[in-house]
Amino acid sequence: MELNHKTHKVSDELIKSVTSNTSTDKKMSRNKLGIQVVINPATNELKYIVPVEYQGSNFGAFLSSPEKLFLFQANEFSKLSEEIKKTFPMQITISLEQNSDSKPFMSLVNDSVYNEYIGLKISSIALLMMSVESFINTLIPESFEAENSRKAIVGKLEIERHWKLKDKIKEVVPRVKILEDMEEYQNLYSKVIEISLLRNEFVHLKTKSNEKGIDPYLKYFERIVSLNLETAIKDVERLFDYIIEKEDVC
Repeated sequence: MELNHKTHKVSDELIKSVTSNTSTDKKMSRNKLGIQVVINPATNELKYIVPVEYQGSNFGAFLSSPEKLFLFQANEFSKLSEEIKKTFPMQITISLEQNSDSKPFMSLVNDSVYNEYIGLKISSIALLMMSVESFINTLIPESFEAENSRKAIVGKLEIERHWKLKDKIKEVVPRVKILEDMEEYQNLYSKVIEISLLRNEFVHLKTKSNEKGIDPYLKYFERIVSLNLETAIKDVERLFDYIIEKEDVC
């Protein structure tokens, strides 16, 4: 999974304006730098750098688009969680047996190793949904307006900040993209919404015990353990590819 730089195309007029107002002195201040804008006159491409100050020097690279960055890191966390799971047989602290004649039905592993495994899976899901949210938001035109649940007309900023992801997917995307096969689209986004709901349960984790005295979050940990992250990431990629291939609504 590769990361692409966040790139904007700029006009020749903007390049001329920037060139005429830019110093030719290549020496940069050693003070803490803010966001840097880099324009390539040969390609009319604009890119960004957010420098990191370390040991008196500044380091940076061209930024990737948020949805690509989040998706990339979700995939990295997914792979790391699988690598940690492979170490479980070497991390056994105690084996539990049902009786003396049976094989161990469960082996308890080092707490920190197991917790890191769980944490990586949760982090992967969180970043995966951040990727979807960012991707859907970028599709919304600046001039877009829609009616909210209170029958008020709202714009892009309100929709980005306050609408649920499933509402954006169901109501906004079909209005900005030409989707000929809604059944296929629904099949794709339904899987992503399921993942989103699981992510929301961890963000808003409930701790009040039910009538049986069972912690309510246990079922969500069970779901995260059984979740195939590789499949979940591919489901998101398929949704992205399907939407990208569609034409914008004129």
